[in-house]
Amino acid sequence: MPDFSSPDDIKLLLQSCKQLGIDPGTIECDNPHLRTGKVAESLQMAASALDPVRAATWARDAGKKASLASVSALLGMTEMSRETHENLLAVDPQYVLDCNAHQEQQEQQMLDQMTRDGDALHLENLRVQHGSNAEQVFEREKEAEAAQAAAQANGEVSFNYKQRNFQ
Repeated sequence: MPDFSSPDDIKLLLQSCKQLGIDPGTIECDNPHLRTGKVAESLQMAASALDPVRAATWARDAGKKASLASVSALLGMTEMSRETHENLLAVDPQYVLDCNAHQEQQEQQMLDQMTRDGDALHLENLRVQHGSNAEQVFEREKEAEAAQAAAQANGEVSFNYKQRNFQ
């Protein structure tokens, strides 16, 4: 069984105690999944909320395993239910990482779509204001936004918005 002495493990256990209002002096510096009872369960849940990957690693290190239903669902042999999903989140750190990556990908796709929709609407408004010059105005605005982002990335926070006069 892995040693429970890494600073990250101790920090997470300490944060879990703090979140629950538990005096850390009353808690052994050990994997809470090796303990039973309400305090241990509370620490497990708090750790899972704070750092799901590390908490799943703790559960796995304590010998907890995914249920047969969860493994079969993960392999596509059966339907993934809420219960099997939650079981995998509790004991499989790789599953947690994969879910996080999938969620980030979905969020990025939504942001990209919102950006495209916003750009299309903005271009439509520019066509009303600028007629046939709308595409040029739009491109100049995009260039100005890119320059502003680059300046901010380089620590240059001042940007003269009055320079964006494209009429």
